[in-house]
Amino acid sequence: MKILKDNFAKTKTLHHAYVLEGQHDIIFKNLRDFLQKDFNFNTHGNPDFWHATYDSFGIEDGRQLKDMQEKMAFGTDGKKVFVISLNFITLEAQNSLLKVFEEPTAGTHFFIIVPSAEIFLPTIRSRVEIICREDRGD
Repeated sequence: MKILKDNFAKTKTLHHAYVLEGQHDIIFKNLRDFLQKDFNFNTHGNPDFWHATYDSFGIEDGRQLKDMQEKMAFGTDGKKVFVISLNFITLEAQNSLLKVFEEPTAGTHFFIIVPSAEIFLPTIRSRVEIICREDRGD
């Protein structure tokens, strides 16, 4: 999380999509703290915050995520945050998300927690910012 925090402190902006490698519980706790304290985004009872865990993320999950990110934010700041933890993602789901990661709805940020970024196609990896275990600085 150190790289994410440092970059945000310098630029006051976030990339639209991050892949965070490592253990879900540890990363999610640190990410939630960052979102609340640094990004000024409430994760409790906020309809613009969505968190889900999947063993296998499939095409229907991808369609649901695509539909949700296209909707307007409830909050006046226009921010929406999606935190997705998964162990596997199908090729069909990845292909369905390409457009989402190319042209996300304004104010939308994705944080995808995975054991390894290698589960993604190169086209997905080229559209997200990958924070490797070695780079996180938890």
